[in-house]
This record gives sequence, C-alpha cells and structure tokens, in this order.
Amino acid sequence: MSDRNLGAEILAGLDEIKQFKKGNLALRTQELSEPQRRRLFG
Repeated sequence: MSDRNLGAEILAGLDEIKQFKKGNLALRTQELSEPQRRRLFG
C-alpha cells in the first residue's frame, strides 16, 4: 500500500474548487472513452 495522506488530498481538492469559483484557477478535466465490446466467436 502507498502512504497517501487522503485528508491532505481532500483539503487540496476543496481549495482548488474554491480557487476555481473565484476565477483564479482552471480545473483539470479528463475524457474517458467507451470500452471496446468483446467479439464473441462461435
């Protein structure tokens, strides 16, 4: 297991949202693609 400080990560995320609402920061976004369907043979 990695040694992540989840509390600090959550607080940092909340701070990013506050900065975004003030207009000081652009939030990062990511797009996910649909998974490819399995082809069944037989």
